[in-house]
Amino acid sequence: MVNEEEIIMAAFEVSKYETDAGAVRPIRVQADTVAGDNTAPTAGAAGLYIKTTGSPRSFGIHPRRYILSREVGAVGDTTSKYARIVILSKAVFAAGVVGSTYTYAGKAWTIKFKKVETER
Repeated sequence: MVNEEEIIMAAFEVSKYETDAGAVRPIRVQADTVAGDNTAPTAGAAGLYIKTTGSPRSFGIHPRRYILSREVGAVGDTTSKYARIVILSKAVFAAGVVGSTYTYAGKAWTIKFKKVETER
């Protein structure tokens, strides 16, 4: 049975993403992604949208991400939940430490991995 509280779904919005090269580009992300410490850059966004889905072998800029996890369920019957979120600025990405707590969608998560930005 699915616990409705554990499903993370939100409306998408256009935000801004700072590339590793310093350019600010538009990106489409869930509203929860832009909450908390993960604020968008203030400079104007120009150029093509950053790619947030699809194969890593496809052409374009693939954004940096945190892979988050957390345990849910009753004691003795827990399971792990995972979320991949785009990190909009280089500073926030650099400040994140694997194993530390990160708040996303109002819940405490653990940063399991940091995936760097790639361009193809």
